[in-house]
Amino acid sequence: MTLLKKWQTQPIKKKFLLAGMSTTVVALFFVSVAFFINEIVYLKDAYQRELNTVSKTISNNVVSSLLFYDKKSASEIISNLSLMENIIGAAIYDREGRLFATYRKGNEIINFEPALHKKIGFSYSLRSIELFDYISFENQQIGAIYIKSDIKRIYKTINTIILTITLVVLFSVILSYFLLNRLQTLIIEPINNLANLMDAISRQRDYTKRAEFTTKDEIGYLAMVFNEMLDTIQYHDLELERYRKHLEELVKKRTEELIEKNEELMKELKERKKLEEQLIQSQKLEAIGTLAGGVAHDFNNLLTVVLGYGELLKQKVKDNEALNRYVENIITSAEKGKRLTEGLLAFSRKQMSLPKPMNLNEAVRDTEKILKRLIGEDIELKTLLHDKDIIVLADYGQIEQILINLVTNARDAMPKGGEIIIETSTFYMDVDFIAKYGYGKKGYYGVLKVTDTGMGMEKKVMERIFEPFFTTKEVGKGTGLGLSVVYGIVKQNKGFINVESELNKGSSFTVLLPIVESEVALKEKELIEIPVDYGRGETILLAEDDDSLRGLIKTVLEQFNYKVVESTNGSDAIEIFKEKKDDIALVILDVIMPKANGKEVYDRIKEIKPEIKSLFISGYTSDFLSSRDIAVEHLEFIQKPILPHELVKRVKKILKTD
Repeated sequence: MTLLKKWQTQPIKKKFLLAGMSTTVVALFFVSVAFFINEIVYLKDAYQRELNTVSKTISNNVVSSLLFYDKKSASEIISNLSLMENIIGAAIYDREGRLFATYRKGNEIINFEPALHKKIGFSYSLRSIELFDYISFENQQIGAIYIKSDIKRIYKTINTIILTITLVVLFSVILSYFLLNRLQTLIIEPINNLANLMDAISRQRDYTKRAEFTTKDEIGYLAMVFNEMLDTIQYHDLELERYRKHLEELVKKRTEELIEKNEELMKELKERKKLEEQLIQSQKLEAIGTLAGGVAHDFNNLLTVVLGYGELLKQKVKDNEALNRYVENIITSAEKGKRLTEGLLAFSRKQMSLPKPMNLNEAVRDTEKILKRLIGEDIELKTLLHDKDIIVLADYGQIEQILINLVTNARDAMPKGGEIIIETSTFYMDVDFIAKYGYGKKGYYGVLKVTDTGMGMEKKVMERIFEPFFTTKEVGKGTGLGLSVVYGIVKQNKGFINVESELNKGSSFTVLLPIVESEVALKEKELIEIPVDYGRGETILLAEDDDSLRGLIKTVLEQFNYKVVESTNGSDAIEIFKEKKDDIALVILDVIMPKANGKEVYDRIKEIKPEIKSLFISGYTSDFLSSRDIAVEHLEFIQKPILPHELVKRVKKILKTD
């Protein structure tokens, strides 16, 4: 007997008692959980405030010791932590990250790692809490402090809270049981009397009986209505019998009509539900795309500053091999960050396709870390890369998206774990292959193959695998767009994709992309030389709300003989232009700014000086700008991150200087 049937067979008095007790227990549980969480948060905040106070006190006292390199004085100051029972260790680091002074409580074993290995702020473990913070003097970092404290007091307080909650809940449950047991008798007895009367009338069909009621509550009202119902039933009993046969015929006919209409309605509801599911999935992708656009904007500003100053620094240290190598590492890492941003935009299908020669092996290596975070620990990821570089003409971000979608699809096909293999190779597509598979064009292709050991697919599923919104997953667990996006990207890059699969034997997706016909496919980046006398002293109005990026652009332009007037928002840019319109030869405008966007500023400036030249910059994607009714397609525009040499070349082109 199922739980529902057991519940239906129970008497009302027992149901009342069970419902009341269940409500009481659930309410007490949630109140207890809320109280427990609140106390834990309060304890954590209190512990952090205490350690922050200790850290600030010690930091203020050891400033002079760090400035005069007095280790003895620093050791004496930090040893005062022995007065606090919970502090089990501490350390002071100098500005180079070296240990300057330490303190250990008793025989505690503490590994004081170099400051470079520690992160600013708090970190927790099961037995302790650690704080690492910088020591500053006159806004300059002169050292760092590390404090480790046990959390025995927290555990002791938690035990007390748990005991208190347990006692309160137990007492409340017992009290509720006695109160509900008393109340159910007063409420259920009149209902039982009424139910017995109804049963007797139903068996004997004696409509002359009436219910007695002495109360004026809902039960009394129910008895009164029941008596009125008996009067009505007694009056219409004979009439109902006459119409019964007639109604049976009408019901039969109507039922047939309803069955037919119901079938039509069910079919319509299924179609509507399918459309609603597709709409929900599309809205999810749109939300991801909006998030990606915002992240890309902020991250592109940071990357522009890093890449810009890195390239300027590279110009200065080109004759110093060691420093040049350091700068190369900085630029390389920033460019990887740029590719991550492009990958995020590609994943949400917000990035325009920019095909260019790229190394297929390098794309797999760069994406491997992201892929390992997508799969579980029970899935092993292997890469078998071709021994030579494979250069194809494709969009780097879209290739990353292909890998992400195929690996995610393989992961979902292995709920109990398994193995995913990513292979790269080369392949010559000949006439025989084209005749066999019915597609293709003769030539050499780079091969990207993703194989899994999952559950595989039936043939009828394989035939529809690339259809938009087609999915074999449960509702809410798949968009049905992943493989269709992969198919679209492959076709956009003039490639081909094939799938092979058997039930319980895994699946294999093979992507073929045309190889670039070039003796040297990828060249090392050469140092870009720009003549120092690029500009002729022209004045440029720069409107950019990001301080770091504005400083970089100003530095670059001034280095190449341009004068720069700065503005932090749209309204300020308009006012500055009004004052210096005769001197300003070019305006560089960030598209999205406070008080007025770049396009609004440009339109206002054009009214003041119609012949003014302009250059727009932005880290937002084109679809985001279009959604804000900001159209810059027909104007000079640079997408962030911006490299210095690209910026000055564009400025020179706009100003048409020789």
